[in-house]
Amino acid sequence: MTVSRRDQNRIEQRERILASARKLFAVHGFDEVTVTDVARTAGVARATVFNYFASKHALVDAITLDVLYYYTGMLDRALDDQETATPTLLRALADHMGYGIEQLRPFDAIFLGAVG
Repeated sequence: MTVSRRDQNRIEQRERILASARKLFAVHGFDEVTVTDVARTAGVARATVFNYFASKHALVDAITLDVLYYYTGMLDRALDDQETATPTLLRALADHMGYGIEQLRPFDAIFLGAVG
């Protein structure tokens, strides 16, 4: 299935918005970042952010889903691995997940506040 150039642009624009939100939230915190800040960093108009996400909380939801999909995929690949010993797989998964959690530490407070 071929994606049209217009659809590809929309996908890339959405990803830029999410990447900008992730970075800004991690550095400045959820409360300090405005949708205007996210739009400016992503290089889009403020209204464009709202075309994709209804609110800042919707941005957090999307970021959280991305993280969950990433870890789910990682776990699925590990379960499919019939070659590597289970302790080795578990150690590698724990190391990788620990590294990711450490990198997202500033985001933890946002996530916990969103679900709390």
